[in-house]
Amino acid sequence: MQPDVARTRAPARLAADATAFTEDPGYGKPEGVKNNASGAFRSRLLSFGASHDVWAKDLELTHLGTATWAEDNASRVTVTSAASLDMAVPDGLAPPAAFMIDGQQVLMQNTQVTGVNVHAWTTFSFTAGPNVFTHGTAKPAPRNGKIDAGPHMKWDRAPSTTS
Repeated sequence: MQPDVARTRAPARLAADATAFTEDPGYGKPEGVKNNASGAFRSRLLSFGASHDVWAKDLELTHLGTATWAEDNASRVTVTSAASLDMAVPDGLAPPAAFMIDGQQVLMQNTQVTGVNVHAWTTFSFTAGPNVFTHGTAKPAPRNGKIDAGPHMKWDRAPSTTS
């Protein structure tokens, strides 16, 4: 089931409310032992794959996992005026990221995040950069809300070198 995508009050704003999608009993249920290849982790409004010199603005995503992801082979990407609101994370799953950067020369500005147990802004391990998150706000839900930001998997270990 795909989320409904519709234009909201302002004609230039693209919005998606995924309430029906996230209320499906199978949403976020891992297909295997790892949960990063299904459910909340595969639900995205916008992914930049092999993209160069692209931009997106005026986005609003409600009740879903990731809003935007600049993947590892994306470069010179700008995302501005984007929101990931009331992020839906099924019980028992690790928190997804609202705005993720794995590419290089990525700018994400004027972003907004609300939800429970989510990563607002995340970079992946070995992300080359330079990358910038700026002028973003995050607000946890009143009950048990936890929102953080930071590198993902960078605390693991440095790549091994052999001589």
